[in-house]
Amino acid sequence: MNTRADKKQENKSHSAASAVSEKQGSSESTFQFADNRPEVVAQRKLQDMANSSLQANQIAQLQAMTNNHSAQGQQPIQKKENNTGLPDNLKMGMENLSGYSMDNVKVYYNSDKSAQLQAHAYAQGTDIHLGSGQEKHLPHEAWHVVQQKQGRVSPTMQMEGGVNVNDDKRLEKEGDTMGVKALQMKENNSRAAANSVAQKKSTVKQGFGFVDNRSEAISQRKLHSQANCFTRDCGRLGRGNTKTFEQDNSQNSTLQRKIIIADGYVASEEDANGDEDKKLVIDELIKNEMEYKFSTYRGYIADVVMRAEMIKGMRFLNSDISPFRYNWESDHLKMPSEWVGVDHKSNDPGDDGKGSAFIPAEGRTSLEAVESIFRAAGSEKYYLDCSTAILAVQYKALLAAYTELENANTFNRAEGRDMALAPEGVTKVKFKHGFKDTPGDELKEEITLKNQDHLAPGDSVYFKNYSDYETTHEGPEAAWAGEHAVYIGNGRFSGFGANDLSYDDMVQTLVKAYNEQGRNSKWKKKDEPEDYGPSISGTLPGMLKTVNRLRPPKGLE
Repeated sequence: MNTRADKKQENKSHSAASAVSEKQGSSESTFQFADNRPEVVAQRKLQDMANSSLQANQIAQLQAMTNNHSAQGQQPIQKKENNTGLPDNLKMGMENLSGYSMDNVKVYYNSDKSAQLQAHAYAQGTDIHLGSGQEKHLPHEAWHVVQQKQGRVSPTMQMEGGVNVNDDKRLEKEGDTMGVKALQMKENNSRAAANSVAQKKSTVKQGFGFVDNRSEAISQRKLHSQANCFTRDCGRLGRGNTKTFEQDNSQNSTLQRKIIIADGYVASEEDANGDEDKKLVIDELIKNEMEYKFSTYRGYIADVVMRAEMIKGMRFLNSDISPFRYNWESDHLKMPSEWVGVDHKSNDPGDDGKGSAFIPAEGRTSLEAVESIFRAAGSEKYYLDCSTAILAVQYKALLAAYTELENANTFNRAEGRDMALAPEGVTKVKFKHGFKDTPGDELKEEITLKNQDHLAPGDSVYFKNYSDYETTHEGPEAAWAGEHAVYIGNGRFSGFGANDLSYDDMVQTLVKAYNEQGRNSKWKKKDEPEDYGPSISGTLPGMLKTVNRLRPPKGLE
């Protein structure tokens, strides 16, 4: 930093550090004198705090890897030589997390180019420039290279000389997080791509500043010491409520390794970033009897995002602010203006082929169409059935994954072509170029579960009513042959119109509907379960063993 305040702080830090140096240098004497001046005592406490922190350990680890990098390059190796300047462990971690090859990266140590941007370090394309003594920024800058490979970086400003610069705080924070995670990873396969916009973390440029508000940078400005104060909120240092950023291994030591990511990273609730639905998903995946394997950290996060969004989506559709209701008057659906009804085909001989299938309207993107379903209600009301509601939520979940890991427009390119909504049983939908198999099936895969304990939040399930329902019920109210639902965690399920119910409550809902709604002359009252092998309980009404899970989004595996 080259502001007046920072220089004053630097002098104070230097003074304290000198005093400590003098104390340490006196070890050869017969007597040792402890410097107990307040500023020196405080400095020692801060040093101890920094030494015990996760970031300090990271820096020490990175420094050791950097020092050994040249020597490692001279040793006999069985794999492609690493000439990037990235320490091997960091390179492998970045590749595992991102799925991109880092073979074309070049690190320039002690570079004077970073100073030209008034930065400690910066990344441009696949080049990383580190100022003298700024090796600690390497993990952060390496992730900026990944972000550029992903095509997520665009200029937010232009420096003198026409240099494009991005100082997006969201990308900066992500660089911190992923830099730490990368040091925990092991080797995995990867791929490559590239882009070229410089990203920097820095301070001042001729009268206007670009402030690096990462916690580590705030600490530098507050203390400006080589020890660094690694706190979550250094802005409140000295007010009695600062939280030291230290690694807590208590949870990881007791985790059941049910989430396997790139053969290295250990999942934890911290990956939820404070989102309660994501936290629930991660917690239940960890405790699940099944193993969940992901080839990259990105793929793991995409799965968590989609599962959490399935929960959020069903919560919205069942809320008072949702514009959607179940249409008891007919089998036809009604959608917002972003959708248009098209002809369809099904295996039902009584189906007229109209009013149940929808595609995005002319001039509307798939993104706009999906978002229109999850808007707060106005005066207009729309109608869905339970299976179409689940499909809508699945599209919303995919959109959420692309939005978090890429950008929303990627959804249009990857999933948007020939998108349609239609109830289960519709086999073909008419697009401009003719009829096509109903989209949506390719979004998910079928999994057969052994028992209910294998369910994971976000799984799409089906509760089937008594086997003779179709022959004993008819008319608009005969809509309870079964219930499509989402498992929302904690042993509870949410269908469209049957919200937040336990397994037993869902079964009783079907029993009640069987006995009270849409009955014909063949109906006879039933209260007892009937045997049915394909259900998870072996009886009906009950949940079928076959469930649907969303496939990894294209490009986010």
